[in-house]
Amino acid sequence: MSLRLRTLLTLILTLGVALILMMLVMHRYIFTAFTSLERLHFSRMGEHVVQTVYSQEKHFTSFVRDWGVWNDSYQFVVDQNQDFIDDNLNDETLTGIGTLCILFFDRDFNLVYASSFAEDRQLVLSVGDAVKRAQQQIRQIDLEKDSCFYLCVEKLNGPFLAAMYPIYPTDRQREANGYILMGRAIDEQYSYDVSSNSGLDFKLERLCLQPSVDQEKKKVNVFYDFISEDYAEIILQVHDIENQSSFNLVTKIYREMNTHLQQVFKVTITVMIALGLLAVLLVEMLLNRLVLAPISGQIRQFNRIGEGGDLSERFEAQGSREMNLLSQTANRMLDRIEELNRELQRSSMTDSLTGMWNRRRFDEQLNHEWLVARRNGVPVSLLMVDIDHFKLYNDTYGHQDGDQCLQTVAETLCAQVKREADLVARYGGEEFAVILPDVPFKGAEQVAERVRQAVDALGIPNVDAPKGGWVTVSVGYASMIPQSGQSCDELLRCADQALYQAKKAGRNCCKAWVV
Repeated sequence: MSLRLRTLLTLILTLGVALILMMLVMHRYIFTAFTSLERLHFSRMGEHVVQTVYSQEKHFTSFVRDWGVWNDSYQFVVDQNQDFIDDNLNDETLTGIGTLCILFFDRDFNLVYASSFAEDRQLVLSVGDAVKRAQQQIRQIDLEKDSCFYLCVEKLNGPFLAAMYPIYPTDRQREANGYILMGRAIDEQYSYDVSSNSGLDFKLERLCLQPSVDQEKKKVNVFYDFISEDYAEIILQVHDIENQSSFNLVTKIYREMNTHLQQVFKVTITVMIALGLLAVLLVEMLLNRLVLAPISGQIRQFNRIGEGGDLSERFEAQGSREMNLLSQTANRMLDRIEELNRELQRSSMTDSLTGMWNRRRFDEQLNHEWLVARRNGVPVSLLMVDIDHFKLYNDTYGHQDGDQCLQTVAETLCAQVKREADLVARYGGEEFAVILPDVPFKGAEQVAERVRQAVDALGIPNVDAPKGGWVTVSVGYASMIPQSGQSCDELLRCADQALYQAKKAGRNCCKAWVV
């Protein structure tokens, strides 16, 4: 065998060994690191989907809680009067809320009255029977904190999302005399709604009356799995009130990160073959400097990102063109993941109707400003603003105009609170809150009156309001210099008491709670 042939065979063998080793290194470290990032990405996507499902629950929870603390509802459980039925329990109300039914139960879970569309009558009665059968499990739930649960209803041929709340008089001075329930069937329309809100295409799997294999027994669980090199599957598993499988939402997602990595892998192999054919000695000398060392560094960085979860870290351009391409691809994917996380964070902190900060953002900011004020020894003031007779407004003009009214009042509040340090948030329903850091009692009084006058000047008609005939607000405010051992809950309680005094004084006024 000639030296030329032996050298050629040696070069080919060396190149083959080098390629095999490189493949092992990439599969062992780089693909592992990317898989960790993918798992983190899919886990956060699953959390986003769970929030989408919870938003469906919150929709009905807001209505049952409004109706559940209404004197008319409390009286209706007793006498089922026709006036209440004519005014509230009609097809327009069902359509506006988006509920299949409105059911009233007494304290023993006996169905007192059922409101539904005529064609759904038998289905709704079946829902009432399902509630009666599940009363033992329902009694174990604190409905005032967690109003939603899922039932398996035979005549629906599937699960049912129920929002249930005890019925109290408005002043809550007497015990609840029954329960109110609203909800919807878990059907293809429900799957479409979740898909539209989450941006993913979910398929519905009804699993009613099937034993659950989940050991955690949570109401909503998220699982994901890599079903192929190109696709992953996310499964949202929901249990009913009896901890049985209720339904699954399943979607298949394209593994974009893995596909890009495969492409980079092919380019890298191609370049290595070219370099090996030119000269194996050159490959041997430069391999550690140009390929293995950068790969090792990126592998460490991949593992560090995957284990630490710091998505702000970025890969620096270094080494060969292929390594730069790998860094750029990884950085683009990290940018996209970080962007999705920011969007998720923003959506979880803002109110979807008014666009202002929501209750969660309010709670965080109030606690922050409280700690800052206690450290600096300065006051912090809080305004609680409630739209007067808003239930009457909704009953008169409908929920669509009611939403427009909320948006207009929210814009007016934001226009009156001008400092960047101040925060205006939707506290819940028709109630808003304003945090005024480093503002004493007198300043809070001025802002409160300015807000009240601005809303009053809007002149939004509310013909059924007992006074005035237009939309007004009641404002309660309080101001405190935090002391050691106190929490921001004390300020919140004082402002809420002041709001109660404003309502008691006839509404459309400002009241302070003097500490």
